[in-house]
Amino acid sequence: MDIRRRHFIKLGLGATLGWGLVATGGLLTGCSSAPAPGWRWLRPQDIALLSALIPVVLLDNWTHQISEQDLIRDVESFFLTTSDPGLAQIRKVFDLMTLAPSRWLLSRASDWATISQPEARKAWQFLLSGRSDTSLAIAGLFTQVLSMAWFKRPESWLSIGYEPPQHIATPV
Repeated sequence: MDIRRRHFIKLGLGATLGWGLVATGGLLTGCSSAPAPGWRWLRPQDIALLSALIPVVLLDNWTHQISEQDLIRDVESFFLTTSDPGLAQIRKVFDLMTLAPSRWLLSRASDWATISQPEARKAWQFLLSGRSDTSLAIAGLFTQVLSMAWFKRPESWLSIGYEPPQHIATPV
């Protein structure tokens, strides 16, 4: 057997075992726990992750006219409108980003609940740097979902120069 082929097989086996351990670790550490009190689907660690990412992903567009909690509720509502298989995949993304070993591998982030904004910005840049297709897909998911939650709200329209139709009351 060729050395390169043997190396490829070992690498594949190692990667499969590694991701299997990460997935199993999620079950053992409570990644699949119940929703946070007052929430329908998001867990406490998911809320902490979204809270850390909102100012980093939305940057200057987020003017605090809309509370973090309202944005996160919009994200949760969006998730709940997707199919069950889609929701299962989104749950896996949250598990990857909240379980300590996989979170560190993908973003080099510490705990999302205690991360500072500069550290969150560094973690986001690391995720965007594209070390793997997985990190780019995760960054794309959070960018799209948080942007949709932000721009669906009339309070955000003025920040992008959109003049709403006259029949829609826009808070000023």
